[in-house]
Amino acid sequence: MGSYIMLLKGVALRALWLAILLAGVVSASSALAAQLGSSLLGMGSDAMRRITAAGLPLSVALPAQIALVCCFLIALRLAVEVLAMTFSYGAAVAAGIVIWVWGALSVNGAIPLGPLAQIETYTTIGQLARLPDLIVPVCVTYVLVFAALALSTVAADRSARQRPLEPPEWLAPCLGAFVVILFATYSLGTASVDVFTHAVTVFAGARGTPLQVLIELVLVVGYAFLALFRLEGLLGARASITLIRHGSRRGQILAVVGRESRQAAVFVVAVLLSAVGAYVITGGRDFSPPPETGWLLLFVLTVTQFLQVMFYVACLTAAMLIVDAPLAGLVTIGVLAALALLPIPAWTPIPIQRSATGSVLPGGGPEVLISAAVLMACTVVMFTIAALSSQIRRAARSLSPEQGAVPV
Repeated sequence: MGSYIMLLKGVALRALWLAILLAGVVSASSALAAQLGSSLLGMGSDAMRRITAAGLPLSVALPAQIALVCCFLIALRLAVEVLAMTFSYGAAVAAGIVIWVWGALSVNGAIPLGPLAQIETYTTIGQLARLPDLIVPVCVTYVLVFAALALSTVAADRSARQRPLEPPEWLAPCLGAFVVILFATYSLGTASVDVFTHAVTVFAGARGTPLQVLIELVLVVGYAFLALFRLEGLLGARASITLIRHGSRRGQILAVVGRESRQAAVFVVAVLLSAVGAYVITGGRDFSPPPETGWLLLFVLTVTQFLQVMFYVACLTAAMLIVDAPLAGLVTIGVLAALALLPIPAWTPIPIQRSATGSVLPGGGPEVLISAAVLMACTVVMFTIAALSSQIRRAARSLSPEQGAVPV
């Protein structure tokens, strides 16, 4: 059809007609089932009772159900097409299997992550009629999904025309953080408390519930994992180019520190804004004056969070340069993820989980400031080790003369 964009438009149009036809048949059958008092096709008397109890008339429920099913089926069809178009057919098949497993688990109640993680929320109007607070996040989710699919198609089209479209490096971690925090806010039910209690609960870390541990792991360690791809430029042929450009390993590391500091600062601000935005989207409106520990919470979510992210990046940089292999970065990520699962006390000199509110806030101001100082010192030490990586590798190889000299 001339381009990926035209191809996707054709796919979307065909999917729309099929979705309307299917949704119309299902909805008409459901209305008939409701009139007959049965529960045919999953939209029987129970679903209709929930809709009626919520005050939603049938004349509104049927068009809304058709629109909801159309959005889900079109998004699913386009997602599979985009994956096949930009990656491979195998990736599209794998994504289809994952979505099928997600649907099978969620309808059987095997995903205890709240209503936003259930497929019923995105496909049945009865669920939204029963939980009207989910309407806005479901709409936002669909908008984000279609926007991501559109951007992926434009990027693939420009790449095929030798004009690649490169999104800013901060976009993926910031969008990921917003989605994670939005789902976490719904799952934890923090919209009923004030915004400061909401932030403390969402970012509690390893001293909280398994979901709170997962949030901290995805946000901080997940960011470090994405930074791993940027740091691969320190290895291989590109490393020689950057070394020549900056004049020395020290200049190269200083450039990395400057770039990663900007990325981390944007990410920290995005996390803070995402926490407030998710609180408002889920119905939170209590912006009462902060408690006495309000400034400590703000310090932890900004300064300490920034230093925690930078420490993880420094660890990756040092490990990759000393070992001179990307595998070292993956191993480091695994170690950091394992340590993040442990409830490490704040008074220990271990620079892990210092940005988790459940670990440092109970100790008050002294522990918060000590945590920030420990992170700062450890980050400086790790970047210094990275700057001396050539000398460290040369000294290590000198213990094994048969391996030969190591190039700088």
